[in-house]
Amino acid sequence: MSSVNSNRNNIIIETSLSLGKKDDKLEPKNNSLSSSNIINTDSLKILSQEKGLSDPVIKNLEFVLNQNDPGLNQKEKNIAEKLTSLFENDTTILQYAYAEHLDDGRGITAGRAGFTTGTNDLYLVVKKYTQLKPDNNLAKYLPRLKELSELPDSDEKGRASIKGLDGLIKNWKQTSKDPNFKVIQDQVVDQAYYQPAMKHCDELGLKLNLSKAFIYDTIIQHGDGKDLDGLNALVNKTNKIMNGSPKTGIDEQKWLTTFIKVRRQDLAHSHDKETREVWSQSVGRCDAFSAIAKTGNYALNEPVKLHTNQYDNIIFANK
Repeated sequence: MSSVNSNRNNIIIETSLSLGKKDDKLEPKNNSLSSSNIINTDSLKILSQEKGLSDPVIKNLEFVLNQNDPGLNQKEKNIAEKLTSLFENDTTILQYAYAEHLDDGRGITAGRAGFTTGTNDLYLVVKKYTQLKPDNNLAKYLPRLKELSELPDSDEKGRASIKGLDGLIKNWKQTSKDPNFKVIQDQVVDQAYYQPAMKHCDELGLKLNLSKAFIYDTIIQHGDGKDLDGLNALVNKTNKIMNGSPKTGIDEQKWLTTFIKVRRQDLAHSHDKETREVWSQSVGRCDAFSAIAKTGNYALNEPVKLHTNQYDNIIFANK
């Protein structure tokens, strides 16, 4: 599993989960949230009147009900997320219960998108879940996770520390049995990565689903910060090489080909020495996107056939 860059620290911790999945709904009979279909605003009434949930969760569902997603449709998004899961966890099945100390300078890595204690995203997941269920096995780690999230990016040793996190891996795995915890993970991924990724795509004038999926995968691994290994730096380098972006008239397929090469070069020799060794082992995710492009499946029509030296998969949206 590849490490997540520390410059995912740009996540705004105090904001609500305003960018959740379009298809989350409340199951009122068992006090749980599930990744099904939102039916109507009755869910909001149940949440606010019967469940005692905080405003951030309510606001998230209000947004979800009115969201007009300009990015990938649900099938395309499922395929994109299965690809990232394959790269991160060697399976297309999202690994909500995954938790491990990789000793890669990011502390403990956990969950479907590789949330880490060395960045703000794992803290955000636990914080939002605790708003939903105050009495949970992860709540006790919030003070320490908050401390880690407030450390400056330059304090790499401090952010890598797992002091005060004894038992977190075991408790994460146990908590992941709760469907609500899985939904919270989905929502944080949407808030922190999917929606920002689609915003970048819009600003760059990207229309191809493969381009959008690659930007999405990139922001999950590299983050959206201002560091030299971040998405912004990679995009800027690509635009410089191509003398523009699809927004300014550059052929999108050629731009994507260049962007994949730029990212691969960064993974092979990242500026961040702490993550260089781990990232150099993940160049295969770029090769995978190049392989899909060579098949001409820029629309991500299913099944997506992926054949490289590292991967041999046929991916469906809902299988």
